[in-house]
Amino acid sequence: REPERMPATGIACDNPRIGRELAERMLAADYQRFALLRGDATIKFGLQRAQAFRGAIEASGRGQIVVDRSGASGYASGRAFGNEMMALPVRPDAIVCATDVIGIGVLDGVRLDCRAAVPDAVGVVGFGDIPAASWASHDLATVRLPIERMIDESVRALFTDREQVVDGTILVAADIVWRGSLRQPVNTR
Repeated sequence: REPERMPATGIACDNPRIGRELAERMLAADYQRFALLRGDATIKFGLQRAQAFRGAIEASGRGQIVVDRSGASGYASGRAFGNEMMALPVRPDAIVCATDVIGIGVLDGVRLDCRAAVPDAVGVVGFGDIPAASWASHDLATVRLPIERMIDESVRALFTDREQVVDGTILVAADIVWRGSLRQPVNTR
């Protein structure tokens, strides 16, 4: 969490950076119509990630956000959203989910209920890199949270002399884990 109005050091994932990087990689994989399925719209870090993703898509001139929905909370909401997206007259060709559990729900809605091909008809990406994301039945692309690096930074801040600690937030980069639920970027095929 970020320290707010108190002298403290916070450690956080660099959400704006990962939002931009994910958008750039997905554009490079030739995705153009994006649906965002977010969780709680008031959570700052998810909002930062979505805003950065949206900004990179708009700045590119090569893609657009066709659906942006908040309030998703788990597998069932993801599965329902996947079904809803496949029923649209003009479908998104990529769905970006707030969590891996939501992403797995979207995958099941798209593949099992609608019989659409992933990643060719639609790509799906989650966030968090839970163990189930890597299972062969899901093969969900995701963003791996830098938990170990965040712990290291937290311990470093904890054991640093108070006079040397900088108040504010230390941002730690996350990693995109590209799996079978997304097409490969065109320049690496």
